[in-house]
Amino acid sequence: MEWIEKYYKVMSFLKESFEIIDSMPDVHCTYVYKDDIKDLNPRDIRLSIYYLHHERKYISATGSDKDGYWRVTKEESFDKGYKIIQNEYNQLLENLEVKGFVYGLEEDAVLRMTMDANGVIYINNKRFKKTNHDSVNRRVLGYLLKNPRQIISREEFEKAGVLSKKDDKDLTIALHDMKMEGEWKKLFFPMGCSKHTLYLRNPIRKFELEKENITEEDLDRLFSSLKK
Repeated sequence: MEWIEKYYKVMSFLKESFEIIDSMPDVHCTYVYKDDIKDLNPRDIRLSIYYLHHERKYISATGSDKDGYWRVTKEESFDKGYKIIQNEYNQLLENLEVKGFVYGLEEDAVLRMTMDANGVIYINNKRFKKTNHDSVNRRVLGYLLKNPRQIISREEFEKAGVLSKKDDKDLTIALHDMKMEGEWKKLFFPMGCSKHTLYLRNPIRKFELEKENITEEDLDRLFSSLKK
């Protein structure tokens, strides 16, 4: 399941809840419990709420997996945000239906990032950048490559042993250190990237490039900028 579908499920659940409490003048928040939303596990719910709160700013939320629930209030932008998320989700479905692509198929992958045992990053088998041994950058990217298309929080990096409490570097600086900037960043890290979260889109599929009006000529230009 793609993250936009998860966001849509959470937003739809919240929309129904807010419609109920809007008729209750003394109630200003709703609660989302870890098993409230069909097909989403507690981690999916937590990261979706985190993203909708910190990145999109459609809601305000407190809570944790440990609590087993999240207390959510809607921001003024919620209704508009719901329509935006709904449109993005519908666009995803339309692309999959019209173009006949199915997520997970290898044959529609156009761009793929990998990293070898020596910490060298490759894009479509072309050398991109070498990371330093046991550096934050190498550990973070290694984890992202194993968990693509997911918003990974600093908390998850720490739980996985990728970061320690002392590794307080802004996660977007890690992208800068890997030279993942400009158009490369827009391709592989198009959303969900902040001081405390990262999201790697990998591999990148043909219809995604078409949707973003990225041509073969654009890709040729990007690849020609890489060192031989």
